[in-house]
Amino acid sequence: MFDRSRLDTVAKRIYQSFPEAAIIGTTTAGEIADAKLHENNILVVVTFFEKTVVHSASTVSDNSYILGEELAEKLKTNHPAAAILFVDGLNHNGDFFLQGFTKKFAKSVSIHGGMAGDGMHFKKTLVLHRDKWMEKGAVGVVLDSISLRIHKNYHLSWKPIGKMMEITKASSCRVWEIDNRPVCEVYQKYLGEEIARNMPASASLFPLLLQQDGISIARAITTVHSDGSATFAGDLPVGSQVRFGIGNFHWLLEDSGKTLHNLENRSVESIFIYSCAARKTFIGQEIDREFYHISQIAPTAGFFTYGEFYTFWDSNRLLNITTTVLGLSETYDYISQPEEENEANTSTKDSNFSKNLTFNALVHLISKVQEDFEKSEKELKRTKDYLNQYVCSLDEELIVSKTDSNGIITFVNQPFVTISGYKKEELIGKLHNILIDPHMPTKIFKSMWQTIRTGNVWKGELTNRKKDGTRYHVKSLIIPIKNSRGEVVEYICIFEDISNAVTGKIKKDRQNEFIKFLFNSVESIVMILRNEKVVMVNNHFYEILSNYDLESFKNGEKNINELFVEKEGFLSSRAMENGNWYDSVIHSPHLQHYAAINDRWGNEHIFIIQGREIVFENSKYIILSFSDITH
Repeated sequence: MFDRSRLDTVAKRIYQSFPEAAIIGTTTAGEIADAKLHENNILVVVTFFEKTVVHSASTVSDNSYILGEELAEKLKTNHPAAAILFVDGLNHNGDFFLQGFTKKFAKSVSIHGGMAGDGMHFKKTLVLHRDKWMEKGAVGVVLDSISLRIHKNYHLSWKPIGKMMEITKASSCRVWEIDNRPVCEVYQKYLGEEIARNMPASASLFPLLLQQDGISIARAITTVHSDGSATFAGDLPVGSQVRFGIGNFHWLLEDSGKTLHNLENRSVESIFIYSCAARKTFIGQEIDREFYHISQIAPTAGFFTYGEFYTFWDSNRLLNITTTVLGLSETYDYISQPEEENEANTSTKDSNFSKNLTFNALVHLISKVQEDFEKSEKELKRTKDYLNQYVCSLDEELIVSKTDSNGIITFVNQPFVTISGYKKEELIGKLHNILIDPHMPTKIFKSMWQTIRTGNVWKGELTNRKKDGTRYHVKSLIIPIKNSRGEVVEYICIFEDISNAVTGKIKKDRQNEFIKFLFNSVESIVMILRNEKVVMVNNHFYEILSNYDLESFKNGEKNINELFVEKEGFLSSRAMENGNWYDSVIHSPHLQHYAAINDRWGNEHIFIIQGREIVFENSKYIILSFSDITH
């Protein structure tokens, strides 16, 4: 923890010695002088400008957004080229501060600096303006110039790993739940007991990474609260998709080399570095190697922050776990070239190369496995969403339920409740066979389960019983839902009520049976022709004329009049020249029409024949009755 009295003494001496200078300062989580890391020291950086006017200001507020607005108002100048800002790192939200500052300040100005630190103690941070240290404050300088050249760069070097998670309960930078679980519980589950026990310092090595407008942003924990929530160094809105980040020294050196490439052929006279405290914790004294190349270009100074400010085009962002670099120059022709590489200090082909290669491959493997898993899960979710939409669209028309893989009901819609007579709470958690009619053949259910357990759709008709015991009939469609491993995890059941149709068919079948019973109860022979072919005769026909082949009559090969015995005054066996033998019976119902027919024993029977013509559904039916009057 810093010595407050020592800080006050140094600040007053500097201010007394240079009262006209623009003096700002901050407590830190470590100091950077050229390529060297320092801790628990007071670093004084003096920069002289020939063509640039430096304006400084400070303000104090409990509200981060207002703090930004007020500081911006105080720092307004005619030709701002860049602004360097320091803010209390524990009492303010860096995102809100930048939003307030940006609202009042010129959008084209490049913003740099960061959130004050306190050596990873997370107890108290301060900022300095002139000779006064402030808590809950912000300080800044604006470099006012039309000649100043700004060269900037940043690198994160942390990569996402593990499953995608969602911020489910949060307010600005304080988060209570991730994936509906307490934050500390999530860190403990995925990172282990030791990390959870030493939070927040240990957790800063594993920030949450999210994408904002295509930019990878890290969010590290700064405070852990007694209720299991945590404060992060920046906003994490509800609904944000995040993954844990993991760092690697090899990646850091690669990114540092890219930053060097962007600066080495430019005119740079002074460099300021604002880097995250978590990088220092992760890398330790090896952090010097990240800054070695950069420090060869121009004098370099900076500090480790609890959050870094950086401008992307016209968007100001609060970063974490990131190194930001600001290069300044007032000349055009000064081109700095880096010194020859010092093999002992800068070579990446060190003894750890194979270790880094293995680590990189492992991270890549885990990431790809996770990507494949998430892709499969998304496809499964998309399929389930489509099915759920389909279910919802049918909600008012069809009877719908869902069960788990064991047939236990997990969902029913209102039509299901209505037709079954059960309340929803009486159905959820029960086996679906609570509704099955016990008289249904067991072979139907055996076939159904064999089909759906293998992942195939089953279609069929079922008879169920309501709560009051009455039956109803449904046409059924049972759809198995599989997980990414092809295992059936639930079933969606869609039913159509066909009770009226089934009941109607039963009634019709019974009516037909009754009509047939009446038809066969008549003592006369009754014959029905359709389109001049026999389609039906009653039982009495067989009792008297069973030696005749009925099929020959039905196929039109033989007519009934061919059986007539020729008698005067009786219907003849000979066909009429211009019509059918029965035409006279149909058209002269007021007359008696007689016919003689020998039965199967050779006995002659005398019949009175009556007939009637009926047209039904575009077919002509002739109904003929043969009443036996033999004495």
